[in-house]
Amino acid sequence: MVQELRAIINGEYIEIQSELSKVNPDYNSVTDRYNTILEIKRNSTISESIYLDLKQISKYHLLSIDHKNFNYDKLNFDFIKRNLIELHLAEKIDFLEFLNDLLKKSDLKDKFCDFKFDLFKAKVSNYWHKCSFVNIIKIFLLSINYNIYTLLIFLLLFVCSLSVIFLPAPDFSIVLFEIESDTFHQNSFLNNMYNVSLWLSGLNDDLKIKPLNCIGLTILIIIRIIFIGVLIDVIFNELKNKLKL
Repeated sequence: MVQELRAIINGEYIEIQSELSKVNPDYNSVTDRYNTILEIKRNSTISESIYLDLKQISKYHLLSIDHKNFNYDKLNFDFIKRNLIELHLAEKIDFLEFLNDLLKKSDLKDKFCDFKFDLFKAKVSNYWHKCSFVNIIKIFLLSINYNIYTLLIFLLLFVCSLSVIFLPAPDFSIVLFEIESDTFHQNSFLNNMYNVSLWLSGLNDDLKIKPLNCIGLTILIIIRIIFIGVLIDVIFNELKNKLKL
């Protein structure tokens, strides 16, 4: 039975190559044949990955639509959703990045929104399974860059955290900073939020934070590294998306 199925698969591959060698190949036919191969592999005891077939289906599905001048609403990637679960983690990441590049080249990058969370989950799982300090940082940056809302949530939590850190210490013996700031609000926490927000954005030269010991200096350095690191990462990702790198 397995030998017969392999013969059918090989026959389909031969027909695909034959079709693609034509001057005007029928990409829809090529897509259908790859679909046949994929279904045979999924529903049989043949232990071969569907990863490459899924890439080819996506590629020729897009080409078949482009050559028939269909609009992007005709794109149907339901078969991808059904088959993603069959891929290993590394294959899933590579395939989704491949699909994203395909859609960008076809000026259909917005269509990738259907798979953005799948790629995010796959990357987080991959980094988590290879748990290390560097990979934890990658998960952190990946989460921040997921969309505008996660970036805004990070900024809000970051400002709130700094506002707490810069609140007056209850005991002089644990004072870490000498702070000079403007008064925008009677509430100390809210006033700190205003001052910190202006300080991070570079719009307030009046706010002066002077570390009084090594702990205070270390905290300030870490704050700067986190903020600048996130800022650089966000800008880099935006440039990469704009330039389709």
